[in-house]
Amino acid sequence: MTRCVLLSLLLAAAGCTVPSTGRRMTSPSLTPPQPVDQADVVELWAVPPAAINWDEDPGPDGIRGQILLYSNRNAGAETVLVKGTLECLMYEGRVPRDGLPTARPQRTWTFTAQELATRQVRGMVGWGYAAQLGWGRQVPASASVTFAVRYTPSAGPTIYSAPVVIAMPSLVRTGPVTTTLGPPPKPAETPRQGELKLTRTKRFPLKFRHELIDARPPGQEHDITLLADVNKDGRLDVIIGCKKGDYNLFWYENPTWQRHDMAEAPQLEAGGVVFDVNGDGRPDVIAGQQLGGRELYWFECPPDPTQLWPRHVIENRFEKYHDQAVGDVDGDGKPEIVFLSQVSGILAYYDLPPDPKVEPWPKECCHVVATGLQDVEGLLAIDIDGDKKTEILAGTNIYRRKASGEWEAEPFARGFKMTRLGAADLDGDSRLEIVLAEGESNPGRLVWLKGPAWTVHPLRDDLFHPHSLQIADLNGDGLPDILVGEMGLGENKNPRLFVYVNLGSGRFEENLISEGLGTHEAKVGDLKGDGRPSIVSKPYSPERQIDVWWNDSGPLSPPAK
Repeated sequence: MTRCVLLSLLLAAAGCTVPSTGRRMTSPSLTPPQPVDQADVVELWAVPPAAINWDEDPGPDGIRGQILLYSNRNAGAETVLVKGTLECLMYEGRVPRDGLPTARPQRTWTFTAQELATRQVRGMVGWGYAAQLGWGRQVPASASVTFAVRYTPSAGPTIYSAPVVIAMPSLVRTGPVTTTLGPPPKPAETPRQGELKLTRTKRFPLKFRHELIDARPPGQEHDITLLADVNKDGRLDVIIGCKKGDYNLFWYENPTWQRHDMAEAPQLEAGGVVFDVNGDGRPDVIAGQQLGGRELYWFECPPDPTQLWPRHVIENRFEKYHDQAVGDVDGDGKPEIVFLSQVSGILAYYDLPPDPKVEPWPKECCHVVATGLQDVEGLLAIDIDGDKKTEILAGTNIYRRKASGEWEAEPFARGFKMTRLGAADLDGDSRLEIVLAEGESNPGRLVWLKGPAWTVHPLRDDLFHPHSLQIADLNGDGLPDILVGEMGLGENKNPRLFVYVNLGSGRFEENLISEGLGTHEAKVGDLKGDGRPSIVSKPYSPERQIDVWWNDSGPLSPPAK
């Protein structure tokens, strides 16, 4: 029996349609291939090809499947992993393939290259990405829905998968959900006769357990927290940086938490970002110096990441680099490195030079977006308004690039200062909202803002230096939740860590996760490979320790094999 026939029988038994691609099948390597930029074909396999229920509540929750990509340049047309951005799209009703580019998705799930690295799975056909696409409380009202995948490389055309049509089973009529924030808002219009009002009768309770992974980490004033698969074993590792100490940039190997020195870089400032600067498929780190320092660095991941990482200077003209981001902000199809210099009051970005090891990078690669900024903190490079262009969010301004190449600023949160930033579709309207936390304030505010007028919706106004802000689906219901944490700083005797569970329609429920442990620049990521985002953090000062809060909420997807 040939391998193709065997695969067909196995997938048919699972209820999955085998794509008739005509490609030669080979035994996939045990080691995932290095990601490439160019792909010519993308496929979405729904297994089974039906809406499924994965919680205790009645009714369907979404689909599970696998995403496969192929490059015609690859010998034998084997599957490839990619560097770009994958988007999973859901449309109401049936949408033909030629209608996908113009149809408006009801929901979009976006996975960056860093997020895709945690979703790699090895199947019978080859390496691909696991996908669990849940619609949460925004249950489709149509009799069927269409799913598709869109791949956008850093350069080259966007490609779509063939549409996968899923029939919706009968829905369940339920009553309204009450929360600690009061009853849900009244609908804007009266439902049509016979229309079901769809809500969830239950929510997964949040369940986190704390683990201390290092009681005495080296150095002092730990301010950088990053997550990346440093050793390419399919697990997210933990990267920590601090202002003081020898070899003040180091990483912990998941799951043993063995610590490895990375580099010595005096006076590292908070922020940092993981990005493959030299294109070798390994995760490099970008970070800069604090007050008094004038250097912005990138740290090169060596073939053996347990060895020391070479340090390269990007910029040395400005002072204090708090926050960096990566994105195609000038529309040339290539990623740029965006940075803030707080003392110099500069917002700027760098094109990648032909040789990124040159020190410092050529000045013609640097482009200033804004000057004269005061006390600006928080940085995002994201398409905030859905115009297919990447904007820069810095502090409380949105910067848009005009056709002339000049940048104009739109203030969106006047009166807020020294903010941490996040963005997500919080209310299910397919538009992004902005979340702010005043990370350097006591009392500090936590709010979310809805465009286009950027109306402020307060969540809390009495936080102590909430310098941790992350957005992720922490309870597995398909809706983005908000994580916020307080620092200790030797003054706050009872720092708290909160999760605001998204109840849909712009409503949130506050959940206290931890008390007594200060958090600074906490990050969330799937550390176990089971679809549950856990929390990694540490206090800034004077305490010294590295903490993980394991996410045992459920049920979510099983661990990838």
